[in-house]
Amino acid sequence: MRLIGDIRAAGMRIDTWIDIQQLGQLDDSISMIAYRVVQEGLTNARRHALGTP
Repeated sequence: MRLIGDIRAAGMRIDTWIDIQQLGQLDDSISMIAYRVVQEGLTNARRHALGTP
């Protein structure tokens, strides 16, 4: 996921795992929702817990 790569490149330490067997078969709307949820979580972590893993 490019979003996670960008966050790591910016210096934020992040450990992740994705447990979806057939990621490519997700409906486009579900995929977009998942992306926004991850994006919001990363934004909140950066805003409220900067410098912590």
